[in-house]
Amino acid sequence: MAAVSSINSKQLKKELGNNKPDHVYLFLGEEEGEKDKIISRIISAIFKDDEDRRNSVGRFYVEDLDGFLSAAGHAVSPSMFSANLVTIIRNVDNIKSSKLSKDAAGDLIRNLPSSTTLIMTSEKYQPPAIFGAEELKLIKVVKFWKFFANELAGYASEFLGRFGISADQRALDRILEISGRDIRRLDEILEKLRYSGIRGLATPEMISGLIHDNAETTIFEFIDLLFTGDTSALEGLQRVLNGGIHELVILSNITRQAEMIEKYHWLVKSGMPGDKAAGECGVFDKNKDLFFKMACKFPEERIRKIFPLISRTDLELKSGGQKKSLLSNPVFILAGEILFSI
Repeated sequence: MAAVSSINSKQLKKELGNNKPDHVYLFLGEEEGEKDKIISRIISAIFKDDEDRRNSVGRFYVEDLDGFLSAAGHAVSPSMFSANLVTIIRNVDNIKSSKLSKDAAGDLIRNLPSSTTLIMTSEKYQPPAIFGAEELKLIKVVKFWKFFANELAGYASEFLGRFGISADQRALDRILEISGRDIRRLDEILEKLRYSGIRGLATPEMISGLIHDNAETTIFEFIDLLFTGDTSALEGLQRVLNGGIHELVILSNITRQAEMIEKYHWLVKSGMPGDKAAGECGVFDKNKDLFFKMACKFPEERIRKIFPLISRTDLELKSGGQKKSLLSNPVFILAGEILFSI
């Protein structure tokens, strides 16, 4: 493939400060947190009204051509609620290259209404093969490179300095260690420090005390891992159980998440836009991308298979004795079935 013209995320942020968003974007690279921040910025530039934002933004995590065609259908259909529409298609590199997929990608790019802003993402650094040279000329390609430690440290230092907090290199190293060098986690930590009451010099010890470096997985983190299909959920569940959380509490959280996903699919099937349907299910805006990933991982047919397993697990927990081993724990068995069997 010939070299593709592209810019980096820093250049894009500068462009967005001076101009309206482009028509079609392809976000490439591993820095997912920065992609999320810029997507939110583009959406805010297009929609000033929260209701328009909820009703006229479609988010899709595609795993195959069928998923891409569904997302493309959203992109070319005018919004009933606003003059503008935003369609976000994640993981376009999942789509296998074929004549059918190339034709579909070409049709989408060439026939996209002027009222639609299309944002596609891939964790790879080269455009997917479904896009030909002519389509790529119509796409703003942006590469999101992983941040270096010194860039994140500078970012953190500048942010804290605006609120009267100074951090030496040891403190900055501690912040990066706790964040795992994830920009999304780093932003959360910086916000906590901002409102912590600290002013002046922040030591590593102060930071560790305020921002707990949780080796323990919370029940909410376990649920996120489980419903995104991450196999490390089983290790997370072990830590949750070791932390003293009762199995029935864990089962209740699994049930609640499955019910939210089932309700979401029902609302979308009934004609409600995806963003609004997620809101109706009680999903906060900041959590929607994660929720859409779960809904993609567990489509309607798959999510239904969980409920009989939940009923069986509930019966076993309420009627059985104490299980001595992790492998015989009904909740652990359920988590394994959700990950591997349905």
